[in-house]
Amino acid sequence: MAFLLRISRTASLSLKPLLILSLLVFLLTLVSQARTHPHVTNDAFTGTHAFILPSSSDSRSPCPALNTLANHGYLPRDGKNITPSHLVHALKSAYGATTPLAWVLTYGGYFLLRNPPPPASLPSLSPSSLSLSLSSLSHLAHVAKSLPTLRKVLAPLDLSDLALHNHIEHDASLAHSNAPPHSLYAPVSTNHTLLDQLFAFATPNDTFTLSSIARARVLREYQSNHSIDPFHAEVARGEVALVLGIFGSALTDTGNINAGIDMPLFRTWFADNRLPAGWAPKHAQTLLGTVEISKAIRGVMERIGRGGVREAPGVHVVEKERDRPAPIIASPLANVSVSSSSTVSITSNVSAVSANPNLSKAEALFPLYAVDVQDKIVASIWGAGQLVE
Repeated sequence: MAFLLRISRTASLSLKPLLILSLLVFLLTLVSQARTHPHVTNDAFTGTHAFILPSSSDSRSPCPALNTLANHGYLPRDGKNITPSHLVHALKSAYGATTPLAWVLTYGGYFLLRNPPPPASLPSLSPSSLSLSLSSLSHLAHVAKSLPTLRKVLAPLDLSDLALHNHIEHDASLAHSNAPPHSLYAPVSTNHTLLDQLFAFATPNDTFTLSSIARARVLREYQSNHSIDPFHAEVARGEVALVLGIFGSALTDTGNINAGIDMPLFRTWFADNRLPAGWAPKHAQTLLGTVEISKAIRGVMERIGRGGVREAPGVHVVEKERDRPAPIIASPLANVSVSSSSTVSITSNVSAVSANPNLSKAEALFPLYAVDVQDKIVASIWGAGQLVE
């Protein structure tokens, strides 16, 4: 038995240098392959989350936040077949989003994408409006019938799906051109003229603050002839609230109401869809914190006033879209049979539009809807945050 043990020990000692040599050869092979890899990487991350430029066959969206996640491998690098669980995990890992925020963004986004475009305004909840007209009931019935199944809502998506106009994507983007009239999809490529205009709102200290964001949004809505509806205006404010909350220099999300984003970081992320070297979230980005920042942006925009900013500081690069019509959403009543009494009601409401030029057709045809949708959305998100966070 002792003889066998000595033989085994001798064999082990002789094999050790061979194993070490094999491991070194393997590592050298990996290094040589990495150096000859055709994609470009940066030093922000290594390995799984190194930055890799998308290829021409990869899918990308109008959203720089999601494109960045794909470029760094937090989402599938080709931008295709993304599940809700993929997105929740990516938002938490790369941006420090809390679980409630990641869930609201993910499942809310999938729901908006797979359902009919939201109306220009939502049903009023005031007691005076509880008597529903036949036209309103018909509209609500049509919407209910058109809702997809839960399985369809949560089916995997490609990033390019998010360009579907007026679902999540909207007019008056800070860095993308508006969708052409009656177009099903909006442009995905960045408009660098608009991007330069956005960066012009940086402060003399080379930071991008809440005031910078608010003034840039007022300008883009003016340039887009205010074609963005109240629902998507709230979505747009929520988007930039997330940017300020995640990338701001403060150590809490709400602290970024008074702090700003360093412009080198902001340029790298917005222009290149890339996280900067050494990036790591400074804090947990919460649902309630995001709502607070969004409300603060809205407050500054209201103080500036509609059309209160008509050009960027020192830049005059984008003309106002003077004759561009507002997005057209086909009336759900087109496929619903209604009685003659409801037809008379609709006709009288159309006459009201002629009598009052400040009254939109949507407000006349669907009196159930209220124009001030922002507070309802913020209140619902706030309530959800109190329940789960």
